[in-house]
Amino acid sequence: GLTKYLRLAPIVSEMDDTATADNDNDAKSQEIVVHLVGVEIELDIMHLFCELLCVLPGYNFTLCMFAYGDHESIIADDIKPETVYKVKSSDNTLKVLVRTCTYCRDNVQQTLPKQYQVPQMLFGLNAGFEGYRNWEQAVQQIYREQIPSIFTEYT
Repeated sequence: GLTKYLRLAPIVSEMDDTATADNDNDAKSQEIVVHLVGVEIELDIMHLFCELLCVLPGYNFTLCMFAYGDHESIIADDIKPETVYKVKSSDNTLKVLVRTCTYCRDNVQQTLPKQYQVPQMLFGLNAGFEGYRNWEQAVQQIYREQIPSIFTEYT
């Protein structure tokens, strides 16, 4: 949780600077889109990401969670494709979109609405670079779109 906040804080700061420079842009209506790739246990604790609404007030968040498609046994059958959370201390919302597929350009385009296809930040959780050939295409797309990204990997 806190690590994600520390990585998102500079992005929010940059958005604040842009909002100040553009009078038509209201920072309170800003939305931050984050892609979380390789989720497993995070699907069981999605509600904990509401912390973002408290530590970064004034922003709506959309988390697009990608669970690897060939590990369905770890993904609950009753997982909802979209869940919206609110907390009493914030007027903003956290929207979580769950997709059970590998992360690649084609899957992103086929499963997400256009406004969520290019995030402000991407976290690859135990990404599995060696085991998933789709990463080559995904990394090329991440590079082309200049998406700030952090990856972890088993060692």
